[in-house]
Amino acid sequence: MTLVKQPDNAEVVREELKRVGGSDGISSAYITFLLRISWNVDLDNPQTPYCSSNEYIVDTEEDPDEIDITRPESPTYCFAALWGLETEVEVPSLVPLSATQYIRAYYPALDPDQPQDDGAKQKEKNVCRAIGFLAEVPMVTQDVLHETWPSVFQAAQDADDQPDEASDRDETSDGDAASNEGEASYEGVVSDQTSNVDAVSHGDGDSGGDEGVAGETVAIEETTDHEHGGLGADNETKGDEAADEKGNVRNDSHGRILSLFEISLKPAVLRAVETDDTSTIERLLLQTETASRVQAILRDSTPLPPSGLNLLQPIRADLSKWSYTAEQLVSIVSTCKSLESLNLSNNPNVTSATIESIMGVAPPSLQRLVVLNCPSLDNSELCVLMSTKPTLFKNLNGLIAPITIQPWYRTQLPNTFSITTIYHLYRSVPHVTRASTMPVATPTRIVQCMIDYIAPIAISKFPQEVLDHPNMIYAVFSSSRDPVKGWSTRSINELSQGNSVRQGLGEGWGFTMISDPLGYTTQPAKHQWGFVRYVPKVAGIPEDNNSTTASMEPLPEKEMMRKIVAKYTPEIHDLRSFLQLMHEEGRPDAPEDAVTKLESLMEIFKETWGVVMITPEKISG
Repeated sequence: MTLVKQPDNAEVVREELKRVGGSDGISSAYITFLLRISWNVDLDNPQTPYCSSNEYIVDTEEDPDEIDITRPESPTYCFAALWGLETEVEVPSLVPLSATQYIRAYYPALDPDQPQDDGAKQKEKNVCRAIGFLAEVPMVTQDVLHETWPSVFQAAQDADDQPDEASDRDETSDGDAASNEGEASYEGVVSDQTSNVDAVSHGDGDSGGDEGVAGETVAIEETTDHEHGGLGADNETKGDEAADEKGNVRNDSHGRILSLFEISLKPAVLRAVETDDTSTIERLLLQTETASRVQAILRDSTPLPPSGLNLLQPIRADLSKWSYTAEQLVSIVSTCKSLESLNLSNNPNVTSATIESIMGVAPPSLQRLVVLNCPSLDNSELCVLMSTKPTLFKNLNGLIAPITIQPWYRTQLPNTFSITTIYHLYRSVPHVTRASTMPVATPTRIVQCMIDYIAPIAISKFPQEVLDHPNMIYAVFSSSRDPVKGWSTRSINELSQGNSVRQGLGEGWGFTMISDPLGYTTQPAKHQWGFVRYVPKVAGIPEDNNSTTASMEPLPEKEMMRKIVAKYTPEIHDLRSFLQLMHEEGRPDAPEDAVTKLESLMEIFKETWGVVMITPEKISG
């Protein structure tokens, strides 16, 4: 659930849920991938990594464990017992169960008056830890269970709707409403203000007939802010605004009646900063006609919380609710000098040409672009753009588009960096190949992914457990992560299941490792590795990635391999050489401390398990 709540991931989940709607049979590939890698891989502690290949096929005849991600930023959960549990402790059937109820049915709390051995104490510690993970997570409600499995939970829902219980709930609700009346009334005022500001500021988008709101006038009483204890009550009386005898708010300098937008703006901005819910204000800052007003309010507000400081230099722009034209999008992006994440989803005006124009003016800080549910965006054209003009995307760590989060595109993905491991598992099975492709990636992302992958192999007691699981590679090389944050806070940028053939056609880089920990082959060491790029065998032959023939259409595997062997040869590099060549390509350098850390881990691996540089012949063979 932590992975789903991560803001970047939640953004994609929302778009996928929007596309799926209530329909059956529509793939939710991204959500399924999140479930797979979060269930099977945990690298919070690289000394004790967890990695498995468990499946998660749901049988509704068994007791379901439900996670509701309808609101991915605030997921809910519950356990349920359909026909009771086979445990000594009885739990109610057909109702949501908490982690404590469910787990304690299998592992009752220890009797404090009875002596316990070390094994029992450790088990109790593990149980408490598991329960603690969900202690602050809200639970799924009965009506959600009924909606999900109506035939199973109908009886429980009917019982829950009995008049006596309903009456009790009504009385409780009435009491809660009375106790919170003052707070609710103020929240309503602020909510209305924010909505009005949002509607007025986006007349250039698809907000319909909202443009006229800005010209309206409104009468408010002088005591409004004070009665509600509203933010900015004192500041409003100190500014240029004052009320006449009729209660109309006027501007002292010009004597004009202020519009609803002008009245609403300041309290809405301050309220957003106070509650750290600044998405609407972020959009206002992208409008040239409102940005200066919002910035003035923020500069005059002291002390300013961190969320307010971030607003002065926006780093995230979610434009997924408005159909801006290509020219408008280029104008907006060109003014955001600190932008790190841009969401252009649901816009019918976004095409590959639009993306090309936007990336041409985007600041170097932009690391993430989301273009989902854009009906005019052709997947093949985007693929060609990424392959033929890779320098446009050199600063990106994530380009979230259908071609990167749908599994059937994976073999033809543009390649910036890929990893391939060939693992000799059993004597009777020559090798098992694991592979993953990054369509966009900076050296910073690549180095951090290599750290996350190499660390548990280098310093854990059972490296073969990591090498043996494809989920390990998929979980690591689909992500980008701030090294100071935990493993479960990473962004998932693509479904990296498989190897793009485009690396073999001279596009991008790769890391190849051949592992034989049990000595089944006659290779000179248990492990061979190297950073690889493919170069034309004859100088002057244009690389396929620079041709407009780059396509999403897959070629037969044998035909592709013959083409690669005939025209290209692998070139092997160590870490420093690889990073230097990436630098010469114009890509931003990885932090030196991260590079040094990766070097140290690779050295530990070499000394412990024996590693030599891979040869071109080994790769070609």
